[in-house]
Amino acid sequence: MGMPFHGGIHPKVTGAFDIEKPAETLPAPDILYYPLIQHRGAAAEPLVKVGEQVCLGQKIADSPAGLTSPVHASVSGMVRAIEPWDHPDGGKCDTIVVENDRLDRKDPALEAEPRDVELLDEQQIVEIAREAGIVGMGGAGFPLYAKLKDAAGQVETVILNGCECEPLLQSDHTTMIYEADSVVQGGLLLARAVDAPRILIAVEDDKPRAAQALQQAAAPYDNVEVRVLPVRYPQGGEKMLIKALLGKEVPPGKLPIALGLVVSNVESATALYRACRSHLPLISRNVTVAGSVVARPGVLSVRLGTPFEALMEHCGLTAPYAKLLSGGPMMGKAQHTAKVPIIKTVSGLVLLSEREARSQRSTNCIRCGKCMQACPMLLSPCYLNFYSDLGNLAELERLNIDNCIECGVCSYSCPAKLPLVQKFRLSKLELSKQRRAAKERKEGGKPQ
Repeated sequence: MGMPFHGGIHPKVTGAFDIEKPAETLPAPDILYYPLIQHRGAAAEPLVKVGEQVCLGQKIADSPAGLTSPVHASVSGMVRAIEPWDHPDGGKCDTIVVENDRLDRKDPALEAEPRDVELLDEQQIVEIAREAGIVGMGGAGFPLYAKLKDAAGQVETVILNGCECEPLLQSDHTTMIYEADSVVQGGLLLARAVDAPRILIAVEDDKPRAAQALQQAAAPYDNVEVRVLPVRYPQGGEKMLIKALLGKEVPPGKLPIALGLVVSNVESATALYRACRSHLPLISRNVTVAGSVVARPGVLSVRLGTPFEALMEHCGLTAPYAKLLSGGPMMGKAQHTAKVPIIKTVSGLVLLSEREARSQRSTNCIRCGKCMQACPMLLSPCYLNFYSDLGNLAELERLNIDNCIECGVCSYSCPAKLPLVQKFRLSKLELSKQRRAAKERKEGGKPQ
């Protein structure tokens, strides 16, 4: 059995809502935007040209790189442009723009007869995961096939992560309640792909309906166990989840495979089952729309490429919003425009009122140590803050700033209201630039 991970909090926010129905399908908009980066690794490269007709489910971008993920059209229509467009993670990214013809003409591959998933071997499952463009849909965006490739015989346990512990987000919660059978079937496919004898499905104890649905779906399988964990943020982080479930710690700089584990988000597992069974690539996902100014908060099934503004218009607002977050209130990224598209890693939109968005005045660090007590990664945020202010990248590297998962518990716990996560993100970016420059200098100095 596991044990509690260090630190963590129980954040309180306004705008929570109850799950009363399956995800509502949002109609596809007139124009959809497909960024070529929706995953970890190399950007995809366009496989289509401006003016070309595309089908629903057609692969429109891919890359020969070892770590990447293809992009598929979620509607049929015409490619109107391939140009830089605003990205939910910030900045601009080359994007394929498709005008929806409203016909939903399917790619011929989607018309094939459903597969018998019981007949798929490990290599076929990995290949399907890659070709379907399935990535970590909890936010990390790590290509699923890369976790599974060459892992057979090294994995003892597959963990399905249903600990959607960030406040307000209910996307995975909805999937677990209403698609529990697909979650379990996806887990069985993952286990077969890596020859793992055991599957653990983790869900927090504030989601009893999800736990019950999963337990019923898992009942016929001796190797599938549903574990209900006490609510604690950020338990959805895979390192914290592994500690809570199994009492094991992933070594710094290592992945769960080092402990014989593969961790997958529950919606990623569901997407794998759909791909294996129905040939359906990743072209839609559940997205939560919530916040104190949202008139009809809920979970929508959204086609990838749909602009944020379409979701906001559908759910309505009771008052003007002051800040729009891609993600939850703890780790979400503020957006400067609602025209950015839903991509594979966007699980929610949170809209904040003027009062909620107003920054509290920061004071000096009082060395109280609350940030150190709360940090689940056992870092020293107060010292990271000090050296971030000094711009001392060498000391930040020595203090393992790379291990920061940007969960926000330090900022939440800080009585001085210091913007710690924002500082650490910027410092990590500067450190990354420094390393890249050093690598380029080293490679530039090599004899030709």
